[in-house]
Amino acid sequence: MLGTPRIEEYEYDIWNYYYRGLLSATVTGKALGDAPLVDALLKFSFKFQEALGRDFGARRPEA
Repeated sequence: MLGTPRIEEYEYDIWNYYYRGLLSATVTGKALGDAPLVDALLKFSFKFQEALGRDFGARRPEA
């Protein structure tokens, strides 16, 4: 379906799917009590936000 008019719209919005997957993994890590994994995922999520130039309003993890 190359060349269809919605491709550009979906390419722009793909960050949303990646971010939601990252949040799901973080919540799962919290539910399972895996603090090191949660810390690593939170740090990565903030790097992801910075790379996108977006701020999703979450608190930044301690350094």
